[in-house]
Amino acid sequence: MGQYFKAVNLDKKEFVTPNDYGSGLKLMEHSWILNPMVNAIVMAISPAGNWYKDHLVWAGDYMDKGLYMKGLKGKSKKDKTLYDCCRHRDERTSPCIIPVRPALKDGLVSTFIVNHDTKEYVELNNLPEEDPKDPGWNIHPLPLLICSGNGRGGGDFNGENIYTGSWAGHSISAEYLAPEGYRQLVPNFTER
Repeated sequence: MGQYFKAVNLDKKEFVTPNDYGSGLKLMEHSWILNPMVNAIVMAISPAGNWYKDHLVWAGDYMDKGLYMKGLKGKSKKDKTLYDCCRHRDERTSPCIIPVRPALKDGLVSTFIVNHDTKEYVELNNLPEEDPKDPGWNIHPLPLLICSGNGRGGGDFNGENIYTGSWAGHSISAEYLAPEGYRQLVPNFTER
């Protein structure tokens, strides 16, 4: 079965679903540089955004139960996933994390994704092309770096990469300049 993902802000108890941006629900259906949902999250984690430096997880519906659930309301959290707690207001059960929809803005585009916990960053200008014969298709590193549950369903990232999920739950931002004193990470996500 296919695994669906939502971007979750652990600090603000908010989430974003790919449906809100006309994007596919599976990880590799929306983890591309020009994807509207991913770009909305990048805007939200930029210095002017309302998710700036918050702790984030790209939560899959097959992720481990109870993971990243500290501080959430609701009974029997050990029997649920973070994904399960992200419910729209019109669903029967009360949400413990509420839906939001960051707006896409015109203006400067952030070129660095930064992890403030590990003091690392990724430069978006130096990503490998997925298919050199079809230029412009680059996997966006943000969803893959902060995902939880990858490899458990169809549509997940299939490339072997030690960085997949390594930033999940960390303080993340998008910056216009490389942060001083931080180490550059070059994950080179590709499925080819």
